[in-house]
Amino acid sequence: MGDKFLFRDGTIKGRTLEQWRQAKQAQALRSAPTALPTAEVNAISARFKVQEQQIEGREQSARQDAQKEKTSLGVQLAATLTELARVERQANITASQDKAGLERRRAAAEVKIKSIERSVGSAATEAAAYSGITMRGFAWFALTGRQR
Repeated sequence: MGDKFLFRDGTIKGRTLEQWRQAKQAQALRSAPTALPTAEVNAISARFKVQEQQIEGREQSARQDAQKEKTSLGVQLAATLTELARVERQANITASQDKAGLERRRAAAEVKIKSIERSVGSAATEAAAYSGITMRGFAWFALTGRQR
């Protein structure tokens, strides 16, 4: 019977101890603060506000730098395009002049070719006229004044 009493007494103590723990926990939860004191909230807000302003300042500075770089690149691009257009115009002018010069040279060469062709034709006609003449025939004509 002594064992029953000890067991019963330990169970009762355990329940009582658990009830006491739950009551203390509930009391701690009821008495715990639900918000930070205003001074701490203000200090934290001020600290993060300063950091936020610093970040915003760096962001604004980065945006301005990016805009300046964009403007600079735009100016460089415009200058490059203008220079390329000038070079292209000059190349077109040079190509046109070269083409005109080549056309003139080609026309002059065609005139020379036609002149040479006429000369060759005349020379061929003249050569045909002299083709029947031999040295013996020429000597005979020179001595007698007659053709053979």
